[in-house]
Amino acid sequence: MRSPDEPLHAVDPFDSFDLRVMMPVGENRAWAAAVAQRCSVIAREIEKGILPCDRPGPYIDEALFGAAMHTARAWAMDDSTLMEPVPPREESGLNVGDDVDMVEDDYWDELSGAFDDRARWLDYSYPLWSENAGLRLLLDARPPLTWLDPQVDADPELVAQMNKMFGVKE
Repeated sequence: MRSPDEPLHAVDPFDSFDLRVMMPVGENRAWAAAVAQRCSVIAREIEKGILPCDRPGPYIDEALFGAAMHTARAWAMDDSTLMEPVPPREESGLNVGDDVDMVEDDYWDELSGAFDDRARWLDYSYPLWSENAGLRLLLDARPPLTWLDPQVDADPELVAQMNKMFGVKE
């Protein structure tokens, strides 16, 4: 892994996370290197058509995919030619033809919504929301240094607390 001059919280993909995520991590380069390894695993799987939500994996996988979607969407808005050669997958149900030959805002919403529906970690996007009230609960229950741990079933008490906090009926 490169050793950037900037602090980790200013380096992609860590700059996508709320600063409260990076506080306990600090400048832990071993953690950053392990995250970089997960990025490589995810990239190889995506090339094969496997998304992090398609298989069990550590929390960081879905959080990184969420960060990547956010970054890619921003890049596409800055320069729409970046995404022109990316056709939708036939399985997506989108019509592949002259009308649909590039990824547009609607497709980002569709991709994000589909990922939300299929995500194994329902709170994967919490670290990406600035000033998210639920992030404190997440960080208390699952500190960032544990995000590389193998997937385990969600803590029912944490799920109940979060559902209550956000008014979700069970």
